Amino acid sequence: MARAIAGWTLAVAALAAGLAYICDSLYIRHKMAGANSSEAFGNVQFYPATKLKNGKLDIYLESPENEVCIHALFPHYGYNPCWYAKRNTVHVVAEQIGVDGFRESELLDISRNTKAASGHGFSRAASDT
Repeated sequence: MARAIAGWTLAVAALAAGLAYICDSLYIRHKMAGANSSEAFGNVQFYPATKLKNGKLDIYLESPENEVCIHALFPHYGYNPCWYAKRNTVHVVAEQIGVDGFRESELLDISRNTKAASGHGFSRAASDT
């Protein structure tokens, strides 16, 4: 009995979410088809940040950027909803890991490529060129 109730509850929740998305999509299409289609979109200012080795963020306050968002409950057409974009005003654009921002595996690849190019590499094909 409890499994049947849980199954019905899950099915109703999934149908409600699907119906909400469809209604939201139709609403956005209606707004975009109107005379003032720019009402469907908004702008939110965000700040780029870099994640440092110690886990903290280095936020660049001197260079804010704009993000186009859509006035809807769900993401549509590749745009985040404005209610979500307003809450997330710091975007991590890069992680700084290891020496000079390179990952350890990238440093190993760079050193191997440098040795191969100088004739002291591991492969025969690299030393023949």
